[in-house]
Amino acid sequence: MRLVTADDVCQALEATLRTTVPLVVTAMEWTEDLKAVESWDQVPTAEALSAANLPAGTIESPGLTGPPIRNEDGGVDVVWRVVAGMYDRGDDYDETAANIRKWAAAIRAAAMSDVTLGGVVDGLSWVGEDYARRPERNVARTLAGCAVAFDVTVLNVVELPVPAAPGSGEQNPIVTSTHRSITVRTQGSSA
Repeated sequence: MRLVTADDVCQALEATLRTTVPLVVTAMEWTEDLKAVESWDQVPTAEALSAANLPAGTIESPGLTGPPIRNEDGGVDVVWRVVAGMYDRGDDYDETAANIRKWAAAIRAAAMSDVTLGGVVDGLSWVGEDYARRPERNVARTLAGCAVAFDVTVLNVVELPVPAAPGSGEQNPIVTSTHRSITVRTQGSSA
């Protein structure tokens, strides 16, 4: 049996970004502007971050992009939306905005360098990029964030058959029915 979770996908993206983002930053000669990432967490808002932990990467999944699809082999294929982001601080609006755009580019390049995320997933597509902005350009903005969205495909996220109860030594049969309801009786019940 195979069972892949959204957490598995997020962890695979995190592992890829931890390894590859520093390589991208170095290759682009951005080490003066973009410091080492302190942490990668599932942090939903900038308010949850402390200034001591910046720059801080975030990874989260809001869920599937569409319904799961049963494939020809009886398994189930899905596409998760996964968003990786970065919060960072600069000395002023221009520096902060420029650095956040660089972080987004580094995240995008790092993720796209391994679209299987180390073999955990079957494909990754870059689908969006966003930057946290204040409504007025002249407002001092020394903390900002970016979000880079990916659609991550996992084939056979669930492979059947489901194993029998532990200790039974048997495998549960796959049952196909045209009925919308089913009654199950267990030993000792009178349903």
